[in-house]
Formats: sequence, C-alpha cells, structure tokens
Amino acid sequence: MKRIIVQTAVVMLFGIFMTACLENETELEKQMKQDDKRVLAYLNDNNIEADRHSAGMYYESINTNASGTAVLEESVVSFFYHISTMQNGGYTEMTLDSLNPQLYYHEYNYSLPNAMFYGMDMMRSGEKYRFYIPSYLAYNSFGDPEFFPSHTNFVLEIEILDIQSLDERNALELTQIEQKMQQNEWTGAETTDSGLRFLLTEQGSGDEVQANSTFKMHYARKYLDGTLIEATESDSPVTIRMGYDNLVPGLEEGVLKMQEGDKAILVMASELAFGTGVQVLPAALREPLIDEGWLYPWHVIEPFSPVIYEVEIVEVL
Repeated sequence: MKRIIVQTAVVMLFGIFMTACLENETELEKQMKQDDKRVLAYLNDNNIEADRHSAGMYYESINTNASGTAVLEESVVSFFYHISTMQNGGYTEMTLDSLNPQLYYHEYNYSLPNAMFYGMDMMRSGEKYRFYIPSYLAYNSFGDPEFFPSHTNFVLEIEILDIQSLDERNALELTQIEQKMQQNEWTGAETTDSGLRFLLTEQGSGDEVQANSTFKMHYARKYLDGTLIEATESDSPVTIRMGYDNLVPGLEEGVLKMQEGDKAILVMASELAFGTGVQVLPAALREPLIDEGWLYPWHVIEPFSPVIYEVEIVEVL
C-alpha cells in the first residue's frame, strides 16, 4: 500500500526500451535493421510517402500550421491520438473523449513510446502528424498477449490542440479545483500558501501528527471528477513514518494539520501530487507496464492530474 502514496520522482528509464533483453550492441543493431526493413516494407506495401527522421522513425504531415506555437522544452502539450500496430488486425486505440485530450510534458523520458518525444519536438499547435515507429523507438522486447507481441512496430497519429507553460497549466488546475469546491459545496475549506485546499470534516481529540510521527491512516485517492484511484481496506489502515515514507507534498502538508481521530478532505493540484507523470500510449498499457516493472507504481496516475485525498488519522503511535 505504501508504494502507492510515494512522491513522484523524475522518470529515469535510461533507454530501457532500447536495450532490455538485448545482450550486446550487435544484437541491438541487428534488431534495428530488422525493424527498419519491416517499416519500409509497410510503407511500400501501402504506397505511403513519408520522410525519415534522424532518430529512425518515418513521418508525414497531415495538417500544418506555420503560425502555431512550437513545442519547446518543458511545454505542456494537450493532444488527440490514434495508435495502432502495423500488423493487420492488430491492436488499436484512440482518444475517445473529445473534451478530455491527453496531456504530455515535453522532455525526453516522459513518454512511451519514446518516439513521441521526437515527433512532438517537430510540431506546433494546430498540427497533425502521422508517425511510423520501429520497435526500438517504442516497446522493443516488451510484449503482452492482450496487446501486441515483442518487437512490434506502430503507427501513431497525433493532433496537437494546445501548448501551455507549467505556470499556465497550474493556474488552470487551480481554477478546476475552485469549481470542484463550489460544485461539492465544500465551504469552509482552508487554502494554504502552497494552494492546498484543506477541509476538516470530523474533529478528533488525540495526539497531533508531527514531522517525526509514526501513525496509521485510512485514505481514498480520487481524480478531481471523483473517480476512485485507490483506497485502503476498511480493516487495514496504512502505517506511515514521517520522513521515511515519502508522501506527495500536498498529502504531507495536510496530515501535519491533523490529529488522531480527524477526518479531512485534501484537494491539490498536480504540482502538489504526482506532477508531470509519464504519458503512455496505448493508455491501456499503463498498468501492465507497472506490473512488469517497466514503470514505477506511482505512474498509474495520469500526467497533470489534480487529486482528492479523503484522509482519516486512525492512530498516532
């Protein structure tokens, strides 16, 4: 349980999808040549004229927008997508909710497949590109019987809707949080200097949580729309040692305002929770990648997600 509430760390995949299960550079080079050959065959068989990117993938522009905002380092990109395997009858997935585009933080190692970074790097807002991706820029040796086999090549279509700075994204999240507070009639909530919304819903009478405390708590973590992400079992509170079990900043700030017996609602922007995260396409692959150890457990949270914690301090030890 503790693994689910740890603080987000910088993603350091170190090219794991480039080298996993390959014994040496010679094998990698051999696999890359095989991938390139299969991608070219796909393009030729489908009469597709595409340009080759220096990273190894191919691309074609569907819609261009010379006046659009360029994707730069640390940009927050909102986009629609369609991804499919190159095999006939293979796996396919796309944006289903036009009101909720995907979000992506533009830095290397913040997206899977890695080819997304190279693709976004050449795009502007309002543009739509299609990318033909060899497995060495995607999931390489990873395979799952429900999705695709190892060394699968992909076709990824991306349409960029908007580009924001981190400050602009945070301001938008704070607006969304304010709307949620009003919608749920969570009146009387305290807004701290960090932007955390703290609402005490039940007053306890026990010891206060201190910076060096060990305590037991129940919690439910939800997305801002109320969708449950995870919760403790009713008979199994989680034990936390402050300073050892790294809580996300907003949760740590919140519990330090509580005492044994307290119940509270904490609402926080992503910068106080799980931050930029990692964008994963296909999106349904996120949990299998976590299960197999290819992503950290906290990457279950979508990028730039404000969250709600419902917390009860059961006992201060």
